[in-house]
Amino acid sequence: MNYSRVCYVRWRNILSRLRPEQKLSSQKELLEVNERMTVSDEAESMLKKMLPSLASGDEPAGRNHSEDDEFLNIASEEKIDMDSIRARGFLKYRYNYKPPDDLESQVKEAVNEVLIDINDDIRSIDLTKDRRLKFQLLDLLGERLCHVVPNSELHQMKTVGDLIDFYGRPFRNLTEYAQMARDNKQTLPKNLHIMEHPFRFHPEDTHSYHGEIAERMDQYPTKRYNFKTKKFKNI
Repeated sequence: MNYSRVCYVRWRNILSRLRPEQKLSSQKELLEVNERMTVSDEAESMLKKMLPSLASGDEPAGRNHSEDDEFLNIASEEKIDMDSIRARGFLKYRYNYKPPDDLESQVKEAVNEVLIDINDDIRSIDLTKDRRLKFQLLDLLGERLCHVVPNSELHQMKTVGDLIDFYGRPFRNLTEYAQMARDNKQTLPKNLHIMEHPFRFHPEDTHSYHGEIAERMDQYPTKRYNFKTKKFKNI
């Protein structure tokens, strides 16, 4: 085993003498590796600052938790918009839109920036002649008003008047049922009551009105429970 190692070392030295270019290439590779492994002065100073805290098990003093705190605040229940999450599936918009008071002036300003030939009556300006200008106008209005025209209504935007009519309509991310449930009986009849969210039965809910009735029903399979009297009766 030792004899073979010695032979290998000798032959490697002999070959390096015969082929000096191979030796030079290996030396260049070693230099490149060393350059990659060297640490810059800035990184070295940062490591020296972190070493005492790592040895003691404490966190670095310069660490800022503002980003983590901001993420936790956003993830809290108070800042989560549940209506926007529910509107993802079947509503056109996930957000509420209320038209501004100066809508026509904002549309006119956007038209002046995009279009060249402008009539006195901006509502009659045709948008079907140049699709590129139409796209630029729609993109500009969507960015400024934070409200975009859906794909299903793009073909209806033939004139600037159609755009003004579209942006003049308010939108909500609630269904008609949810709006009636949140109406607080202001416009609903007195004999009509609407629950927005369903009341789901859970057998282990001891604080509910049924008082964990499912567990007791298993004890009396031949009896029926009456919610009014809260007693079991024979079937």
